[in-house]
Amino acid sequence: MHITLAYDVSVGLQDPTAEATKVAAIPVDQEFDFLQMTKTSDTTTPGVGKVTRTIILRTNAASDAMFPTADELRAATRHLLSGVLGLKTPGQVTAAEPVVNP
Repeated sequence: MHITLAYDVSVGLQDPTAEATKVAAIPVDQEFDFLQMTKTSDTTTPGVGKVTRTIILRTNAASDAMFPTADELRAATRHLLSGVLGLKTPGQVTAAEPVVNP
């Protein structure tokens, strides 16, 4: 399965392009290693007053055993990076609903 995680980070009046570089540099791979998932894509895009970081993960046999259904996978990853990003950025972090694809 693949799961897409998206996080909006509020940047207020700061330059979104400059803030996107900072948000993209926040290390997050350790979180995925713990859950036995592989990051296949990691993009950060500036928007109006916000930066969006979108990460696509691929599950494997071990993570599929831990989270056998799409609902369990969504529940386990919904706020996976909210705290990590929140600690490293001054703005509010909002997690979108994770999207699971077979």
